[in-house]
Amino acid sequence: MSPIILVKWGYSVNFNTQKFDTLELFESNNSLNNIIYITDHITEYRANGIEEALNKKIKHSANVSFIENDNNSLSINNKTFKLRDLKQDQAPLINALNVKPKDTIVFDLNSVKLPLLLVILKLLTDSPISRFLFVYGEPRKYSKDNKSNATSKCDIENRNFNLSNACSDFSSIPFASLNLSDETVKGGIVIHGFEGDRLNRLFNKNEGILEKDLIGIFQVPAVKAGWENDSYYGNYSAIEEGKTAFRDFFYCAAYDPLQIYEIIVQYRLSYTKSHNEKIFSVPLGPAPTGLGVVLACIQGKCQGVLYDYPISNDDKSDGINSVYLYEYNKS
Repeated sequence: MSPIILVKWGYSVNFNTQKFDTLELFESNNSLNNIIYITDHITEYRANGIEEALNKKIKHSANVSFIENDNNSLSINNKTFKLRDLKQDQAPLINALNVKPKDTIVFDLNSVKLPLLLVILKLLTDSPISRFLFVYGEPRKYSKDNKSNATSKCDIENRNFNLSNACSDFSSIPFASLNLSDETVKGGIVIHGFEGDRLNRLFNKNEGILEKDLIGIFQVPAVKAGWENDSYYGNYSAIEEGKTAFRDFFYCAAYDPLQIYEIIVQYRLSYTKSHNEKIFSVPLGPAPTGLGVVLACIQGKCQGVLYDYPISNDDKSDGINSVYLYEYNKS
C-alpha cells in the first residue's frame, strides 16, 4: 500500500485503508510477508479466520495481553512486564516481540482490544519501528440479545446486540488517564456501539460526565445496512436520559478510523480554547472506530479514554464479509 497523508486543520497523519471483499482475496494479497503478528488470546471465529489466512506470511507471532491492576502490566507470550518499567526502557518490549526496525507489525483488531493497542503504540512511539498494520474482519452477522421478550421490530430491547459477557466500571486507561472532576476537562466524544447497557452504565456510574460538553457518533454507513438503526434504538434510553448533555451527533463509516480521528481533531479545535484544556473519548463501537481514537491519543489530540474492558463472547459474530487492512506510519 502507498500511505496517504491527511493534512487538515494544521494536523497530519500518515494513514491508509485497503479493503478486500472476501477473506480469500485478502489471503491472496502479496503485499504482506514476514510479518510480526500480534494477537490477544484468539477465541472468536473472525480472529481465527484472519490468522489462518496470514499463516504463511507470519515470520513469528506474539500473544499479548494487557493486565489491568494496580501495577498495570503486559503479558507477552506468558511473560509479564510492568508498564512502569517499560516506560523507562522499551528494549524489553521490543525484544519480547522479537521485532527489528524494518519489520512490519500487524495487529489483529478482532482480538487486540483498545487499551492494549494504545499501550503498545505509545510505548513504541520513540522506537525505530515506524510502520504498523491493523487487520479487521468485518462480521457477517452479530449475535442479538436472546433474553429479549420483544415482539416488534421497533421494540428497543430487540435491538440490543449480545457481544460481551461482562464489563468493568468505566475508568481511564494508561497513557490516556484523566479525572472528570478536573476543570480543564471540557468535554468528550462518545462513540456509540450496539450494547445500550454500556452507555447506561457510563452515565449512571460516572459522576459529572453529564456536566461535560459531549458529542455522540453513530456509524453510518454501518457494517451492514440497518445496523445503524439497531445502534440508535439500543442506546435510546441512555441518550434520552442524557440528551441535555449531547451538544450534537455526528456520523462516520464503521470501518473508517480516519473519520473518527478527524472528528476528534475538529472537536478539540472547536470546543477548547487553549492547549491546557482536555477532551476524552468513550469508544463503545467496532474496533476500527477504536483505532481512530488510538491514533488521536498517540498524537496528543485526545488526552483521555474511558473504557469498561468488556469480555467478548466467543460466539458474538458469525462469518467474515470484507477484510480491512489499515496502515499507519509514524514518519
